[in-house]
Amino acid sequence: MYDIEKAKQYAWEQADWIAHSNGYFLMKDCVFFYHKGSVVFDPWNDVDGNAVDDPFSFYGKDKMDEFCRRIFAKKRFHCVQYGFDLMARMGIC
Repeated sequence: MYDIEKAKQYAWEQADWIAHSNGYFLMKDCVFFYHKGSVVFDPWNDVDGNAVDDPFSFYGKDKMDEFCRRIFAKKRFHCVQYGFDLMARMGIC
């Protein structure tokens, strides 16, 4: 399966990167899903920035499973792409 805490950390890193990009980012570079007409980049926080205790029940298990699978794939891709393949194999990156 996957480590939920790592998925939460990776989602926070992505949201932080988006927040500091001044709007200059491509959606194709992000992991996200739609929920009730809003784009969700970090499922552990709602669109107003409030914490979501259990995103699996709030957004649905299928959406969250897909999000976690894709955020891990994105992280592995970036680690290998930038030469951190050893760290990726060790689970650090």
